[in-house]
Amino acid sequence: MDSPRSEQTQWFSTELAPHESALRAYLHSLVNPSEVDDLVQETYVRVLRAHERGPITPPRTLLFDTARNAARDLFRRRHTANTIPITESVASRVFDGAPNAAETASRQLETDLLATAIAELPPRCREILVLPIPLKIQFLAVIFMKRLVIMMITALNLMIPSPLAAQGKSTSIKPFEIGTRL
Repeated sequence: MDSPRSEQTQWFSTELAPHESALRAYLHSLVNPSEVDDLVQETYVRVLRAHERGPITPPRTLLFDTARNAARDLFRRRHTANTIPITESVASRVFDGAPNAAETASRQLETDLLATAIAELPPRCREILVLPIPLKIQFLAVIFMKRLVIMMITALNLMIPSPLAAQGKSTSIKPFEIGTRL
């Protein structure tokens, strides 16, 4: 009595083995030569499992269809697989936006230096420097307007002759006379 293993071996030898060279040539047209052996083995495994479930009437057709499907599965796995080589360090693939210890220490040192520098400023400068942003903008606008007025008065003095100038008296207004002290 033949064992199921020897029957399967006999079926393999008579139905599949004669088509191996054509199968390899077909797979060479689909994949890299280095992958042909693996695909041939995968194809044989799939066809033998199908033969265990029931008889296969055209084994050659199933063999080549199974080889094509195995090649497609290989392409799908390769397309969805991680393409970063294992030799690269894992740290290069992980992005951590949090600052490391050196950055944290450096930032703290810079903050301490800035606080010390602000503390050494004269009181009025320190007060202006630590104003909230909206108040700084208002303060800077007032300074800008004062300087603009000074520039306009200076320009007007140069352009418009004064009746006092005809008498030889100085009529120019000096910027410090307007009250530019901040």
